[in-house]
Amino acid sequence: MLSKQEIKFIVYLLSKQKGITKNDRIDISLPAFYMMVWRLRDKGIIKSTRTDDRNRKVWELTQNGIRIAHKLKEIEEIMNE
Repeated sequence: MLSKQEIKFIVYLLSKQKGITKNDRIDISLPAFYMMVWRLRDKGIIKSTRTDDRNRKVWELTQNGIRIAHKLKEIEEIMNE
């Protein structure tokens, strides 16, 4: 089961084509960011694909994560109608 914060993060990550680093986190503390990243990584939703020029991991959605994100975004749009 995904938390509300994880759902928001997954949909946000879908909009970021180049992935995100710890500096791109939204409305959460750094420890909470790492806990969420590790949970989503363990579920196979995101993965670290590379590091940026400052050696920060860049996290992106996996193929499965992209499918999940599209479904969540669709549900979010239906709820906002």
